[in-house]
Amino acid sequence: MTGLLADEDRSEPLLRRARRSFVATFGEPLTGRSLARALLDPGFRATMILAAQLWCARHGVKIAALWLRLHNVRAYGMDVEVGATIGSGLRIRHPRGIVIHHAARVGDGVAI
Repeated sequence: MTGLLADEDRSEPLLRRARRSFVATFGEPLTGRSLARALLDPGFRATMILAAQLWCARHGVKIAALWLRLHNVRAYGMDVEVGATIGSGLRIRHPRGIVIHHAARVGDGVAI
């Protein structure tokens, strides 16, 4: 599939993207104490589900990508279509009501 991630992010592993989003959201590196805080943050959880959704779509696991998208819509009210281009370091404070079209491009380090 094309258009899922910016060209420079296509080879970036899922965990590295998760770490970048964590630092963008909380401003500190990932530690045991900060991980506990992150698991309670709905914006970070929605961002991690989005990262997994994009990873699944990029690797051809379309049914899992669609299921993760549906889960994000039901749990957090955030709908990001599979074809959207999302940069790394995305920070979402309140995921309720966010809709990103499949033709949209979200750059690196964006806060929504």
